[in-house]
Amino acid sequence: MAFTLPVYKDKDGTFKWDGHLKPILRSLEAEKFEYELEEKEVYLGETLFISAEYSKLQVINEKELRLKHFPNAEVFTAKGVFHCYHTEKTFEFEEKIIDFIGD
Repeated sequence: MAFTLPVYKDKDGTFKWDGHLKPILRSLEAEKFEYELEEKEVYLGETLFISAEYSKLQVINEKELRLKHFPNAEVFTAKGVFHCYHTEKTFEFEEKIIDFIGD
């Protein structure tokens, strides 16, 4: 599995970013990040959603919706974590990411 950035070199030799900016710009204008995915928007690649057990942002609560748009996703809840899994349990977080990405 290769990870690629949404960057490409245009015909004129300049680098361009091919990202989906509309939801980001709308969120900045509204000062919140909410984006309603359209029915047809589906990503078939492998995806990892990580939630913290004690976080107010519970990824697991919307598992069915996430799997509808990311059918090959893994939804994982980090036990004993309040919000920042990567700082609260750094080594465990690294192991989870390495396991997901592969050796």
